[in-house]
Amino acid sequence: MLPNGTATIDIRINNFNPSNIYEFSIGEDIIPVTGPNLTYTFIEPSPFGSIGFLAELNVESPNVSIPCNDSESYFIQVVPAPAIVLAVSDITEGCAPLTVNFESFREDLSLSRNIIVDELVWDFDDGRPTLISPNPTYTFTEAGAYNVVVRGTNGYPGEGNEDQASITIVVQSNPVADFRSNQDVIFIPDQAFRPINNSSTFVTDWLWDWGDGNFTSGTTDEGAATPEHVYELEGQYKVLLTASTDYGNGIVCSDTASLVVTVEEGGFTRTPNAFTPNIDGPPGGSFDPLDPGTAGNINDVFLPITEGVVEFQMVIFDRWGNLVFESNDRNFGWDGYDSKGNLFPAGVYVYRLDLLLSDGNRTTRVGDVTLIR
Repeated sequence: MLPNGTATIDIRINNFNPSNIYEFSIGEDIIPVTGPNLTYTFIEPSPFGSIGFLAELNVESPNVSIPCNDSESYFIQVVPAPAIVLAVSDITEGCAPLTVNFESFREDLSLSRNIIVDELVWDFDDGRPTLISPNPTYTFTEAGAYNVVVRGTNGYPGEGNEDQASITIVVQSNPVADFRSNQDVIFIPDQAFRPINNSSTFVTDWLWDWGDGNFTSGTTDEGAATPEHVYELEGQYKVLLTASTDYGNGIVCSDTASLVVTVEEGGFTRTPNAFTPNIDGPPGGSFDPLDPGTAGNINDVFLPITEGVVEFQMVIFDRWGNLVFESNDRNFGWDGYDSKGNLFPAGVYVYRLDLLLSDGNRTTRVGDVTLIR
């Protein structure tokens, strides 16, 4: 048997006489005879289907009156050692696309042995063709669990002459980072940037780089999926979102998305043209236009939505020019009631807004609003 690719045998010639002439051969190899003990190394098995290598000894006695010759032969069957296939990889789990370095053969025979090295065949379990190589590098492009199999042979048919090894490679999905903005311009100092997050649902961790040196990070449960940010200076800022999924065992897969937001000083005003006071009694005028839930019904209070405003004054008059309401708080509007809790009559009322914008400009807006009841 060839356990390591070779096999060495010891040969002894009985009744050895140094005066005789010896000729010994195995197959086509002639082996010099200088004594009774010989060695021979086989470097390959017997040809498949043969009865072995022919070993033949010829002896001649030249120092006698009548020369004598003799010969003896026999066959030596050399069988291949069983094929042994082993395999390792530098990584067994990671994010798609995942490049893996596989190894099945080393010169020190610490992995596969008794095999034809250049005929090791790899099946990567992804539907693509097999690859013939002792130590391939392969890239898995799709997420999934792959049972990678390498097969080898010692070149001879029959049981024990083929072997295989397998490695499971797990490729994890990457999340998709995606967000947008419905704010064409963000007005400072009081308007926050509120990104609309459309990323994958299986994201576990978020990192927002607002582009001004500030960051927001955390998990979905910590509110990091839907943050807001207030800029302090005018300019254009590249907002970068990194969405990550932690699969454990140190495997974290990520994706990024970005957009540019424009920040300006100044402001804008959006004013409704009608409202319907609550007939059950004055709800009060405190109201955040960007959070309607704080006022119950958004139509209960008349309040223009202002952004980028430093100073705010709103006065409302009836059709005879009488002052019916006044507010210096951009989050406090008219609920349709007077100071004694009486609901004003339905009709058209005139409002005037005096505003100081964050860019230093003053503006006045005049219009009318209809009280419906």
